[in-house]
Amino acid sequence: MPNLRNAKKALRRAKKRAIGNVVVAKTYKTAVQTVKKAVIAGETELKEKLRLAQKALDKAAKKK
Repeated sequence: MPNLRNAKKALRRAKKRAIGNVVVAKTYKTAVQTVKKAVIAGETELKEKLRLAQKALDKAAKKK
């Protein structure tokens, strides 16, 4: 447990950011899985799903 005030704040911020990171990771992983399934199934709307997956990956990369 942190003792200093700034260390306590840093811990609170880290927890909030970790939650946001989980959301971003789940979003792009789901998008990639959707594209993989579409490729295997040979779906016709592959371009749109690929575009959405690339968008999710770009957003994740932007947030590091």
